[in-house]
Amino acid sequence: METAQKKDNNSKQCTTIQEKDCCDNKTILKEGDDTFKKANTISEIETLVFLNNFVYSYINLFEGLEKNTVSFKAYRPPLLSTDLVILNESFLI
Repeated sequence: METAQKKDNNSKQCTTIQEKDCCDNKTILKEGDDTFKKANTISEIETLVFLNNFVYSYINLFEGLEKNTVSFKAYRPPLLSTDLVILNESFLI
């Protein structure tokens, strides 16, 4: 029985695969230029704002044309003020 256990231990030692380390020490060095072009972010922002507003207004320009709605239907005009002097025709001479 002892020999069977020894054979099992020997076979286990032979068949085990050693795992590789999960981490490697590697260094990547990226060299860059020291000359940078100054970004013109103000004009880019203004361009984006203009394009955004243009697209929004163009899309909404034709929206609602199929509906025949009267926008001033609920509008009540202000009361007219009357000039009492002219109404009574009492002028100062």
